[in-house]
Amino acid sequence: MPRWRFGWLAWVGGLGLLASLAFAGAFAAPEGPAALADPIARPGPALARAVRDIEAGRSEEAQALLLAIREQHPIVGDYADLLHVRLLVEAERYHEAIALRDTATADGPLTRVELLDLVGQAHAALGEEAPARELWERAADATPSRERAATFHTAIAESFLRSGNLEGAAKTYRRIWIRYPELPASAAAERGLDTLEPEL
Repeated sequence: MPRWRFGWLAWVGGLGLLASLAFAGAFAAPEGPAALADPIARPGPALARAVRDIEAGRSEEAQALLLAIREQHPIVGDYADLLHVRLLVEAERYHEAIALRDTATADGPLTRVELLDLVGQAHAALGEEAPARELWERAADATPSRERAATFHTAIAESFLRSGNLEGAAKTYRRIWIRYPELPASAAAERGLDTLEPEL
């Protein structure tokens, strides 16, 4: 099953300055009849509306809105694409999420990392472990966060375990243990090595 670090609102707030400004309402929404006639006139409120639709279970409406935002507001197209991919993964529409990656924009480093992670999760949910590991490796290399990198390497180790590749899992756990000694992931990797050692 896909793993979510945060709920929708917390997740979008961590995607970077532009997203934070958008969801804080920095792009003022139009007032009066214009707001009803054109709900995507401004990118920030339109993105916020899409998230509200998602949280309310209106996934089809949210999907249509995100596609329209991508078309009309390229400045936030990468955020719209990323929200769309997560929406598809959360709905277990994994093949669609993977296909969307080919056309999705990911202009910023944070959106690029999150897109790699989401599509990796979609592959893993389909049992396609090798491409999932490849995407998580790329995400680990791209992220500036040591915590996120350790999370991706842990996902890779767990993928090796699901594939029955104990040597690959042990190698990855060893890398986590050595590379991130200050993080909780290192202690978890050490426990993983202890568990695997009798079987290697």
